[in-house]
This record gives sequence, C-alpha cells and structure tokens, in this order.
Amino acid sequence: MPTAPLRSRQVERDGFRWMPVGSERHQPGNIPVELPTTFKFVVNMNTAKVLGITIPPTNLVRADKAIE
Repeated sequence: MPTAPLRSRQVERDGFRWMPVGSERHQPGNIPVELPTTFKFVVNMNTAKVLGITIPPTNLVRADKAIE
C-alpha cells in the first residue's frame, strides 16, 4: 500500500518551532502554515498481498522504497 510516513524528528522540530506562537493565544487564522517540501512514496508489498491488491510495476519503479 502506498503510504506517506512522517519522520518523527522532523515533526517534533516543526511542532516545537511553533509552540510559542500557539501559547500566546494567537488567532488560528494568523498562524503561518507550511506545506511539506518532500514526500516519500513507500509501498508495503506484504500489506498489498494481504489486501489482494496488485501494485503495477510502474508504481514500484517510482517508489522510493518497497518493503517486502
């Protein structure tokens, strides 16, 4: 199955960076939002097999990682 795993260190770093903003009772609309700059395409072949899903070879070639 295609998934988008999050790096825990990256999530922690980004969360702590904005913590002072959230603790000062700012309006939610005034808090800046950052979009992800990178995405990882990971295919879990075991899960796909259990679910009866066939992953096309073209998707496997494009995947950053294929978990057997």
